[in-house]
Amino acid sequence: MYEPANVAERINKLLKEKNLQQKDMLMECGLNKNTISSMLSRGSMVKADTLAKIADFLSCSVDYLLGRTENPEIYHYEKASENAKKMAGNIPVVSSVKNFPIFHEEAAVPDFHAVHNRSVAYSLYADDNSMEPVIRMHELIDIIPFTELVSEEIGIFLVQDETVCRKIRLFVDKIELYPFNPDYPTLHISRFSPDHFQVLGKVALNAAQYARMKSISASVRK
Repeated sequence: MYEPANVAERINKLLKEKNLQQKDMLMECGLNKNTISSMLSRGSMVKADTLAKIADFLSCSVDYLLGRTENPEIYHYEKASENAKKMAGNIPVVSSVKNFPIFHEEAAVPDFHAVHNRSVAYSLYADDNSMEPVIRMHELIDIIPFTELVSEEIGIFLVQDETVCRKIRLFVDKIELYPFNPDYPTLHISRFSPDHFQVLGKVALNAAQYARMKSISASVRK
């Protein structure tokens, strides 16, 4: 028997780890705003197709949400038919990080990329290794069009006419954009000169990138 409260706790855990908002998930899945709280407090279990939608949004397996495995990176997509994969949707690979935003249509990369997170609007190519080992050079970076980020989220930023991918840290008087690769500098932006800084989007890590980031976090804790 699967306990709704346990399922809800796993959903909230992944939302937090992946820097996703519960309200965005509920809206994307067509669910009531009290769905998760009802699972926690009243033991109301969602239907199987609804649980699948939630798993799709979180890029994890239904088995993980149900507690049948402790590995959230097991995907039912790997065994899905080609038709099922197409249903997940294709989004455009519009450019590389350094060449974004695009000012000329011919600068776009003529390619499409299948994603399972419906919040993703487009992808960019990583054209340097500043975010290695989490995001490797030439990998695709999936972008959610959010322009407001919180500390520790990864985003695409325009800093003095240069576009970069970095992790953000927010302070009272400044903003820091730092890379995972120590060979690249941390960028410091004053809160008092916002004209030289713009958030262009939030990075949605894919399964492999997310696993690498968790591995880094685990090694730091040791």
